[in-house]
Amino acid sequence: MLPTPEEVKNFVEDTSPQAYEHLVDRLLASPAFGEQRARYWMDYARYADTYGLHLDNSRYSWAYRDYLI
Repeated sequence: MLPTPEEVKNFVEDTSPQAYEHLVDRLLASPAFGEQRARYWMDYARYADTYGLHLDNSRYSWAYRDYLI
């Protein structure tokens, strides 16, 4: 999730001591940021919604996914 040019400009021009904290708060409040970061943890845990090619039944691990996001 790359920042837009406008977001970069706003961050660079923000001279307040809390500029970094504002950026972190904005990212943590964004659902898209949570989805992006959770993707890596789901890869490490080998998360999948189904068992695979031959046993394509549903798994009930969606609660883990929602917890991470």
